[in-house]
Amino acid sequence: MMFLHVVGARPQFMKLAPLHKEMISQNLECKILHTGQHFDSNMSDIFFKELDIPTPDYNLNINSLSNVSMTAKMMEGIEEIIVRDDIDAVIVYGDTNSTTAGAIVARQMDIPVIHVESGVRNGDPTMPEEINRIVVDRIADVLFCVSGRSYENLKQEALWYGARAFNCGDLMYDCLLNTMKLLDIPDNNVVEPYVLATIHRAYNTDNPARLRSIIGALNTINEKTKVVMPMHPRTKNKIEGLQIDFDLSPPVGYKEMMSLLANSRSVITDSGGLVREAYWLKKPSLTLLRKPVWSELISLGVSQNVDPSSLVGAYRERQLMVNEFTEGIFGFGDSAKKITHILLDNIEQWRK
Repeated sequence: MMFLHVVGARPQFMKLAPLHKEMISQNLECKILHTGQHFDSNMSDIFFKELDIPTPDYNLNINSLSNVSMTAKMMEGIEEIIVRDDIDAVIVYGDTNSTTAGAIVARQMDIPVIHVESGVRNGDPTMPEEINRIVVDRIADVLFCVSGRSYENLKQEALWYGARAFNCGDLMYDCLLNTMKLLDIPDNNVVEPYVLATIHRAYNTDNPARLRSIIGALNTINEKTKVVMPMHPRTKNKIEGLQIDFDLSPPVGYKEMMSLLANSRSVITDSGGLVREAYWLKKPSLTLLRKPVWSELISLGVSQNVDPSSLVGAYRERQLMVNEFTEGIFGFGDSAKKITHILLDNIEQWRK
């Protein structure tokens, strides 16, 4: 039986790495399709190398289009591959256009749809990622959740006929644990304190006034505590002409980002992935989102969603707080084994 992993963006590569490795170790046949959604070499190629992911069997090279055009072209390419190479089941990850394209094509072709990171909700109907999450969860056959809250969200919704949901934890935690073993992290006492910042969502970068407010707040924070911001390709052109007083760097690979995070004091981000990684490495975080994605971390008190106008004040208050990083919210780093075990249990009923 042949499984097709459909990926296209940085967080998906990190989820793919431990699951693909575990599935291969259990003699499951797998192929990887890269839609090309993240096409910058520092956002794509370097992750495959660092995470020891095999070169994709297919690369559609589809990017730099509107959400609708991108998804449509991806669907055409995925359909052609499934028909030509006799794929038996499709695994999609997260909440991107690549996720939706892979799930819809497989569903229309009556092929099992397996969704990793199901049940995530933030209640923002204007957010493209929220639309993707809901669409894919509605048509998936097997839904793997990363937390109890995500699992409960699915229990309240209508699932596909006979679909089943499982809380198996977060594959990103598997990936982080595997990677941290390979990094040489110096003692924080010998590293100059700094705040790690990342900004990339269209909500923040496409609104000039909002982006200026974010940059201004980071400049203010930088006056007393160094701010380091790896540049996302989306943000690069948007900040031209703005005064930047903090440290900018080109996009970085996964290992370098985890090293930056491990040595940071705290995090300011609009990335749903980085805020979870911050939690695992016990770094308090501030998020800049219309509505936060990971309410689990806000309830725990280790993360806070803020508006750019209140970012500086929230940052100063958070430095005075004592954060309790309760473990286990997103599993314990054995998600790949749990997911693979469930897949093995379902193979017979999926065989053509």
